[in-house]
Amino acid sequence: MNRKIKFRGVASNDVFSDDTAKPICKKGDIVYGHLIYMGDTPWIVGDLIEVDAEYTMLEQWVKVDEGTESQYTGIEDKNGVEIFDGDIVNWHAFDWQGGDINGVGKVVIEDIGPTIDGDKHMLIDTSYFEDNCIEVIGNTYQNPELLELA
Repeated sequence: MNRKIKFRGVASNDVFSDDTAKPICKKGDIVYGHLIYMGDTPWIVGDLIEVDAEYTMLEQWVKVDEGTESQYTGIEDKNGVEIFDGDIVNWHAFDWQGGDINGVGKVVIEDIGPTIDGDKHMLIDTSYFEDNCIEVIGNTYQNPELLELA
């Protein structure tokens, strides 16, 4: 399986197009692309548009709020929504006795892969969760109150 490597973050300010002055995004919007750091400051940048010996032009160059940058897990929820580190999900699984267990939790990427709430026994993969068992309901940056449901 080839997993797409992509990131997202919450825009720190409004960003406008250089040539049309139209907004690319507004402060607080989630932006997607490649993650880079300038010093300690995270930026989400788009794909390359043009490169020559004098300059590099990118689709976008957006400063994001520190701590909101997150990586795609390579997994989609039951609705086809991409699951990122920091997402809040409703989940359903079966315990070792075949009983139903349900909950709300935060997706955390660990060394072994994406988990729910950092619990290595709650690895998000097909061996534990069956199809249609996970649904993204928000993220910790825009909807932290959803974790109170847990």
